Amino acid sequence: MQKPLRRSLATLIALALGAAAPISAARAADYPTRPVTVVVPYAPGGQTDAFARIMAEALRESLGQPVIVDNKPGAGTMIGSEYVARAAPDGYTILVATPGVVVAPSLYNSTKYDVVKDFQPITLACSILMVLSVNPNKMPVKDVGGFISALKANPDKYFYGTAGAGSSPHLIGEWFKKLTGTQMTHVAFKGSAPAVTALLSGQIDLMFDAYASQAELAKSGGIKILAVTSDQRSDLIPDVPTLKESGVTDLVVLPWTGVIAPKGLDPAVTARLDTAIRNALTKPSVAEKLAKIGLDCKKPMDSAQFKAFLAPDVQMWKNMLSISGAKLE
Repeated sequence: MQKPLRRSLATLIALALGAAAPISAARAADYPTRPVTVVVPYAPGGQTDAFARIMAEALRESLGQPVIVDNKPGAGTMIGSEYVARAAPDGYTILVATPGVVVAPSLYNSTKYDVVKDFQPITLACSILMVLSVNPNKMPVKDVGGFISALKANPDKYFYGTAGAGSSPHLIGEWFKKLTGTQMTHVAFKGSAPAVTALLSGQIDLMFDAYASQAELAKSGGIKILAVTSDQRSDLIPDVPTLKESGVTDLVVLPWTGVIAPKGLDPAVTARLDTAIRNALTKPSVAEKLAKIGLDCKKPMDSAQFKAFLAPDVQMWKNMLSISGAKLE
């Protein structure tokens, strides 16, 4: 009597699974049927926030649903990242990720997520132009050489601000210190915008940050951009040299912005989001807006490419963290 019972149960399970599959596929095909929330793990006003809002506006048309930007800053991106990691993998809660999200698990002992294991990569959207800038009234230097000389002459005098501990600007700053044998004190803010405000007012002396947050102030003379961290000069500011050509030859960094979702997202929903995001980014009007804030989004990676990129990139940032000797304040 046992064998028929086992067969009966197996048959029922198979029927149940078979019935569930079309329902899941149907739900994926209908996606989205309600608003999509884009979580930004930084304060409003910075480049990541600007990217999210430009992308959300473009996605509303292609997805046919409202796309809401929800800022959840704090704890080096962990608050927003953990929120999304715990969210249902249904495509209605997604995260704008940066290297700060990648670095946090190596920087904080209390991190409750693993970037590779707990998220589904959707699209690597853009690369980010990073700059070294100073308050010209606090640091009246002409170039990187003069900047390094000022740091060495006054090792405990200067403060640099970033969007938070463990952010890519934080690691770049610590790596710069190690490579140049200089000293400056890190000040973590809850986002790029308050750090820029502090730079302009003279509360801090310098920043490593995205060009987008510096552009208008640099044009007005409120701050001075000394160098970019990319391998080559940028078309946006062609007169500004790279750190590499300024003598800091081993500091070449070009961070990125991407979109990820909770692990377990239906492949069909992943593909729908991926296609919608990449199509939105390549629209001329959207690309122009993104370029103005210092983002190069001409060659976004699809989900599969982003997944292949992510694991080695996590290791690269871990190595940078170790090399820099950056510590959590």
